Amino acid sequence: MGKLGVLFDIERLGGGAYGMRAYQSLFSILDSSLLSGSTLSDGDVGNWYCIAIESFQLSKLHQIKSAVFRSNSGGLAPRQQRFIEGRNVETQPLVTAACVNSRGNLQGCETWFVQQAWDAAKKNRNAMVRGLPLL
Repeated sequence: MGKLGVLFDIERLGGGAYGMRAYQSLFSILDSSLLSGSTLSDGDVGNWYCIAIESFQLSKLHQIKSAVFRSNSGGLAPRQQRFIEGRNVETQPLVTAACVNSRGNLQGCETWFVQQAWDAAKKNRNAMVRGLPLL
């Protein structure tokens, strides 16, 4: 099982509802199929907000890391500080937020804003496929 933590700068996310903004950012970067079969966890790590992705599919974690590394999405930590991996993720004070089943559906969601960010990203992806303006 592999683990990848994506770090966001809490201050750059604007404080307040920074967890929701971090999930919105992550879900807008990634195709939901990359998250299928994974578990999502989150929490504060110093001045960073961490969303960790745990998966048996190491190739998907590599693709996620590559996509997030290339992204200029607001709130992400600087590229050289953007990730924690493996055992370093396990030592962080993170709590399980949700699982993404093998069909790419969010389930067991423990936090309302994770579900809200997931639904908004899905709606935007569907609009893009149909050529409609993004919301």
